[in-house]
Amino acid sequence: MSLLPADVLASFWKFESLTGRSRLNKCYKPKSSNNSRDLVKKRKCIRYLEDICNRSNTILIKTIRMSLDILIDILSGIPHLKIVHLVRDPRAILNSRDVYFFEKNAPVDITSIKTSAYALCDRMYKDVITNNDNNQTKQGAFVLKYECLATDPMKVTKMLYNYLNLVYTDSVTTWLQRHTQGNKTEEGIVGAQKGNSLSISTKWITRFSQNVSKLIDKECKILYKSLGFSDLQSMLQQFRKNKYKLYEDMCHEYRIQLNQIRLI
Repeated sequence: MSLLPADVLASFWKFESLTGRSRLNKCYKPKSSNNSRDLVKKRKCIRYLEDICNRSNTILIKTIRMSLDILIDILSGIPHLKIVHLVRDPRAILNSRDVYFFEKNAPVDITSIKTSAYALCDRMYKDVITNNDNNQTKQGAFVLKYECLATDPMKVTKMLYNYLNLVYTDSVTTWLQRHTQGNKTEEGIVGAQKGNSLSISTKWITRFSQNVSKLIDKECKILYKSLGFSDLQSMLQQFRKNKYKLYEDMCHEYRIQLNQIRLI
């Protein structure tokens, strides 16, 4: 990190749970400037966190929109690398990116919706195929479905920790309960929400108009089948019947894997 610009960590001091936050707060507080004295302080902060990283047994890197085929080359150089491939229902992703698509009384831009849906689902499907067909990623990839994590945070997190060879402790359970099982939704830093994770993750379902949902369902049919997603009409029926069983079928594989872990 020391090779990066001094302001690379400028926004990180806002995150409450970040390691070394108190140190970052002193270096990057809102009134800090770019004068020579402040730059020296920032450099010290960067070296401090870099040193923590170098001493760590496990290093986690979160990156977005990286195709899995790129990771195949990386795996050849870092054979002990483990990949967690996070996937989410494409309709939820599109809703998050372009809320105006889904306002019920708003005009529908068919071309824009179809183009966005096709581009997203095509890319996601290629990642799924890469993960299924390549021996290297099969040995090192864990497909983490956002919906399953939101439905049963503790069980899925235990599986994730097992895959990464990390120790799952009571403090992890406490953290998950505080952040995923609340009755109220609290708006946190950069839009992060604390509340009932299942309720938060399913907000998009009732936003869709029939026209929009049919367009996206058509473009994403193959991806739905590969990941176990349902078309919107089926989801709405289950959502109104019992939202707690909304993702029961698509998350069944996690229950099987968790039982296998317990038997070992």
